[in-house]
Amino acid sequence: MKKMLKILASIYLLLGHAALALEFTNVQDTILEFEGDNPGSPDTDPNWRPFSGQVLTDGGSQWFHMELVVELDRGEQVHAPLALGISLMGVYDFYWDGELIGSNLYQGASANRLSRVLVPVRNLTSGKHIIRMRIKTPGMKKGDPLDLYIQPAAVKSDFFGVHPSVISTFFVATAGLFTGCYLFLLWHSGGARPGLFTAICVSFSIVALILLQEGRFLFSYPYGWQPFIDNLIPPFAALTILLLPWFTITRLQLEPRALWMVGIAIVLGFSFIDIKGVDHDIRALVLLSISLLGLSALAWRHGTKSALLFVAGFALALAGLWLDPDQKHLFLIVIIILLAVDLGIDIKRRASDAARHALVSERLRADLIKRNIQPHFLMNSLTALMEWVETAPEAAVEFIDGLATEFRMLSEFSERSSISMAEELKLCEIHLNLMAKRLDATFAFETSTVDRDALIPPGLFHTLLENALTHNAYAGQNICFELDYKNQNGTMCYTLITPICTQQSNAIGTGTGTRYVQARLEEFCGNAFRFSSEPLGSQWITTIEIGQFKR
Repeated sequence: MKKMLKILASIYLLLGHAALALEFTNVQDTILEFEGDNPGSPDTDPNWRPFSGQVLTDGGSQWFHMELVVELDRGEQVHAPLALGISLMGVYDFYWDGELIGSNLYQGASANRLSRVLVPVRNLTSGKHIIRMRIKTPGMKKGDPLDLYIQPAAVKSDFFGVHPSVISTFFVATAGLFTGCYLFLLWHSGGARPGLFTAICVSFSIVALILLQEGRFLFSYPYGWQPFIDNLIPPFAALTILLLPWFTITRLQLEPRALWMVGIAIVLGFSFIDIKGVDHDIRALVLLSISLLGLSALAWRHGTKSALLFVAGFALALAGLWLDPDQKHLFLIVIIILLAVDLGIDIKRRASDAARHALVSERLRADLIKRNIQPHFLMNSLTALMEWVETAPEAAVEFIDGLATEFRMLSEFSERSSISMAEELKLCEIHLNLMAKRLDATFAFETSTVDRDALIPPGLFHTLLENALTHNAYAGQNICFELDYKNQNGTMCYTLITPICTQQSNAIGTGTGTRYVQARLEEFCGNAFRFSSEPLGSQWITTIEIGQFKR
């Protein structure tokens, strides 16, 4: 934070923009200050000295002195008082030509920073005028920073009685708080995305920063709190400067992130090079914005779709710093809007993905049931039942019970996105028992290495076995299917081995069954899977790997 903001030395420039037909000229080169009471004239009293921007005494009084020359435009008359906005963390009496015309003493030792003084029409005459302020700073200590603004203001109000800086502060704080809270709810609900937690921290850090820096315009609190509050501002500013590039690098998927952060830190190091007339915080924010603008342009060039938003955002942030270098409200507003827009785009994408995911899920649920009520499957099963009802009623009842159990499990599983491996194997065993009866064959299913607690998409291996049974001539044979499982560094590897008993072996790995398996895997784990299915000698090998893959 600056040791001294703009003070009385700029008053004649600010007053030149007043709505009155007045011109002001500063007689002195500097603003003078005096420690104690009953100051004399600066011409005769040697205790007057240039303004230091600090509290001069613990609990005592200090005076400020400035001489102005007021000139009226020829032919113009003043018909309204001059309203001066006073921004000061302290109690003051305001004197115009020795006449007390304003004070905030009535607000006590705990007051809002903003107040107003009206210079009466009778005092607005051409010629030299002297402004003096007697200031007390309750609770502040000698050497604490003392900031003072005096600028023209509308006689009635700035905006329905609210100062413009209060409006912009409220907007930035509210927007940051809303964005941060929404991001937190999204994160808490399990909607993880790259940079989400960092965006939460950036939002709340900006809220804390703007409230600490501008809260004196919004709230009344003891003046003695101000030095402590000033000491809290640098940590939050540093946190914002560190988290903003990390968020940008993460969202733009720039690798390696640590190396990019080191590069930005090196660039920010140049902000410590002193440039006359440019404060350190401005230099740091400009270098940071330029760096992030360059990174965004690089990501855009490499095809990152969201990078264009960041290019526009940081370009506007630079423009905001140029237009509002003191309060930096425009810069912070642009950053908040960038977070909010990025959030909005992400929410829209999530909604679109959720709708597509719902449609795919409904189609897959229907496919799971449809695959087992196909006409040829039902016709063959009913034909076998007709024969068993007459020749082997007990076998017919057992077959009907098994068929009902399979359909009931398929109906239940169709409403779920994942099931345990134990449930999947039970479904497979029921189906193999049914098909063994119908084909007059013997089927065995070796699954000794399988983790039965693992989760998989429903009907995955059931579909692959059904596919093998459909495309092979297993009738009257003794067939053994084998499912092998390995966990390789967190990746679940399944290998299904099925014997080939057909001349058209290529048909085993094609068709709706394979497409259903791949669609179910994509629904279950996105792109984090590998699937292959091919013949190897007299066997058909199907391999499924579920883990962290980038395809």
